[in-house]
Amino acid sequence: MKIKYFLFLFFTGIYSINAQVTLSTKEEKILRAKVITLADNTQSMLSDFIQEKNFSFMDNKLESKGKLVFKAPNLVKWEYTTPYHNIAIFKDDKLYVNNDGDKEVFNLKSNKLFKNLNSLIINSIKGSMFDDRQFSITYFKLDDCFLVKFIPNEKKTKRFIARFELKFSDISAQVEEIKLVEPNGDFTTIIFNNKLLNRMLLDDFYEILYIKTIDDKNIKASVKINETHKIFKGHFPDNPITPGVVLLQILKNCLEIKLGKPLLMHKLSNTKFLALVNPIFENIIDFNITISTFGNGYKIKNTSYSKDGTSILKCFAIFEEHSSLTNRI
Repeated sequence: MKIKYFLFLFFTGIYSINAQVTLSTKEEKILRAKVITLADNTQSMLSDFIQEKNFSFMDNKLESKGKLVFKAPNLVKWEYTTPYHNIAIFKDDKLYVNNDGDKEVFNLKSNKLFKNLNSLIINSIKGSMFDDRQFSITYFKLDDCFLVKFIPNEKKTKRFIARFELKFSDISAQVEEIKLVEPNGDFTTIIFNNKLLNRMLLDDFYEILYIKTIDDKNIKASVKINETHKIFKGHFPDNPITPGVVLLQILKNCLEIKLGKPLLMHKLSNTKFLALVNPIFENIIDFNITISTFGNGYKIKNTSYSKDGTSILKCFAIFEEHSSLTNRI
């Protein structure tokens, strides 16, 4: 059963020593209300993650890194980039696995247990797991966050998971860390970084190859355009051209990931689209971005090139932090 093996690998940080203070009933209700409100309003999520697997028979923990994409209602994409490149996509009632080019599809609908595990994955990411029928739940306050422990009530689920432990930000109520403990004591910790909520996700339109810092003012991002994306069926049939507005959106998304905050384009000037981008012939685009602070936001200068050195896009822009998207409660 390869699917069982995959789920075993998935559900396998040790918390720092913090004072755990049990929340009062009133405090529990306030926290639950904040988390549920945020979860109900989360339509998409983009985040980096670090996953640490701790096995009782090993002294060293296994660390992997990658990117998470969530899109409501039920699409979750885990893309592992370090140390190996693997992709697992939970969509509807199917699990799609790409293990270094070896692709497989598993039907979760035929197995109630795996279907429930899929729901647990989605709900743990969003933080909407407060179901007293499924879990025995306890709430704690640590020094800088809230800790909530979930023990499954269903015997079949307990065969795979002894408990979940979720850390919530005491400012935004977002899930910052997930700990999954197996019945034998082995556990997995997943820590989320650079999380962006309700951003425009371009549904596999592009892949960020890297975002690297050149110096204190300059960064370089490289992206790969998916030439088979459905957007090119309309733009244009038999002659796919990457829309200019999409290039600007990719630029903004790269800035948001680098700066770790949602942004709103306040001003765009001196914008020049210098060449058409046909992804069949050229699907790698580099963004060379100079960033400087400007009031409460950022002034940027961007020049984008294709891999052969052709200039594609030049622009100046001012971005402001989008306070309505910071999800502070």
